[in-house]
Amino acid sequence: MTEKHSFSENYETTIQRVDHVECTTLDKEFLAYSSENKFLLKIDTQGSELFILEGARELFKFGKIKAVVIEVLTSDMYEGQGKWDEIFSYFSSFNFQFLDIMVAVRNPDGTIAEFDVIFVQQY
Repeated sequence: MTEKHSFSENYETTIQRVDHVECTTLDKEFLAYSSENKFLLKIDTQGSELFILEGARELFKFGKIKAVVIEVLTSDMYEGQGKWDEIFSYFSSFNFQFLDIMVAVRNPDGTIAEFDVIFVQQY
């Protein structure tokens, strides 16, 4: 994920350095646990939220995640970022429903730039 453009004229950013790290998926990390506990997942990853969700398909499929708090962007801020409607559709495909908006950040013109959403598993 690379930065596409600045957040707004009030938040200019520049890339200082690039670090390469080894990655895994949530499925690989959490499916090994045989616990019957369900958990809350919080994702705020600067545009890679949908990519991370794709790595948790088995956790959703087996009902290991009960609720998710996720940052959703309303405009193109990062290359390759998931669109808000793709994120909502992803949760719908696993029988999760939109519960609430926790935090909304606005652009200088008053439009919403990003917001945190709570999704919960329907039974």
